[in-house]
Amino acid sequence: EADESTDFAPSSRVLDAVARSLCDVKAVAILEGAAAREARTGGPLDRTTATLTAEDGRSWTLRIGDDTDKGAWAAVDGDDRLFVVPQGLVAQLDKDRAVLRDRTVLRFSRAEDTRITWTQGAHRLVLVPAGERGWAVSEPDGWDPGTELDLAANSLVNLQGLDVLDQPHPVPGDDAVLIEVAGGGQRSVVHLIPDGDRWLAFDPEREPTFVLRGAVLDRLLRVLGSR
Repeated sequence: EADESTDFAPSSRVLDAVARSLCDVKAVAILEGAAAREARTGGPLDRTTATLTAEDGRSWTLRIGDDTDKGAWAAVDGDDRLFVVPQGLVAQLDKDRAVLRDRTVLRFSRAEDTRITWTQGAHRLVLVPAGERGWAVSEPDGWDPGTELDLAANSLVNLQGLDVLDQPHPVPGDDAVLIEVAGGGQRSVVHLIPDGDRWLAFDPEREPTFVLRGAVLDRLLRVLGSR
């Protein structure tokens, strides 16, 4: 997890991937002595810096510089050697703010008493768990959700946006959707609002506004939306 120094909520999934990539860094090549000293004059190692601290307080700082034919130059503070690390490691560490941001629109744990309520104008749909991973419509009676109900409902368990906007939450209109999830000691609320060829989503208790579009959104609107 990130500390409080960041000015945005980072994605735990992305941070996990970054941390795993640092757990076992293997060099493609190692230069020592005069060869290392000569290669260090080629440019600064200030592209990316990563500091790892162990539970016993020991720490190592890895500095990555320019690309080479086999990867990128790297050095560890206090070590006179120079390393070439693979581009895969560089790609894992070289992430900007947009990539690191958490894009989780809605996440909840499915419990026996979970209720998902989808409200769109006069249309109101209530979903309840059925079986190990399935869902059923409890309200209204006789609603036929089709064969994609489980896919649509399960996509809400960890709904991810494509982008994060730092702007005030939009005002819900007549076409907006209200999603309410309750059960298992949890309660979540998300508004979905049409905006051209995309939809905007937000939790009133959180600052970001998320952008939704694509197959998952299309399925939600087709299966759960008003007809």
